[in-house]
Formats: sequence, C-alpha cells, structure tokens
Amino acid sequence: HSDYDDPEAGTAVVGYAYHGSSMAIFMETVNSKLAPLRAPLLKTVTVHEFGHEMGLVDNGAPMQTPHVDPEHPPHCDNSSCIMYWINNGISLLSSLINDEIPDFDDNCLWDLAAAGGKDARGLTQPN
Repeated sequence: HSDYDDPEAGTAVVGYAYHGSSMAIFMETVNSKLAPLRAPLLKTVTVHEFGHEMGLVDNGAPMQTPHVDPEHPPHCDNSSCIMYWINNGISLLSSLINDEIPDFDDNCLWDLAAAGGKDARGLTQPN
C-alpha cells in the first residue's frame, strides 16, 4: 500500500511514478479493493503512470496549452483524459468493465508532439 493512502477519506493510491524512470503499482490495493477489474485497471494505471514518465502534465514536457489541474499537479484538468488525477464515476467504471482505458486528451498529445513525439493526428512533427 502507498503512504499516500487516506483510509479516513476512503482513498487509496494504485500507482506511482518516480525519478523519471520508475513506477510502482500497489497490488495489495488492487487485489483487496478492485480485484474484479484487475486487468483493465492495471492497463489504465500503467498508461497513466507512463504518461508521468513521459513528462506529462507540466512534469518535464512543456505544456503547449495550460491544462494542469492546480489542485492536483501534475495531472490534467480534463476529467476524460487518462492523466486526470482520479478517473472515477460511471464512465470509467463502464470503460473498465468493457476492458477499455481512457485516452490522452488533445492537450497531452500536443505536449508529447512538442517534446518530439507525434502530433494528435499521429503525424511526426517536422524538425
């Protein structure tokens, strides 16, 4: 379990990215609280934490448009983006049940493109 878990608030951290090269997934939390959704949840957490490793959101890759959630940096302010601080609610639950994961939103894709990746349409950026 994470030291950032808050039992009083009923929240638990499932994954954590650190040092720009490593990530952790807290399997006891997944297995004890979220086991029925283990596979899609692990996909979602892995992609989210990888986004942090890539420098999203204002975590190394320069933002092309401000989109950091000021209350939960370094996370996206778009609740539909995989980089949102907590993906909860009916839409995420439905997505996990259907084994789908949220996408990076356009702002996150543009940040990756500006850092040398592909743009939001999947096209390589010119040098």
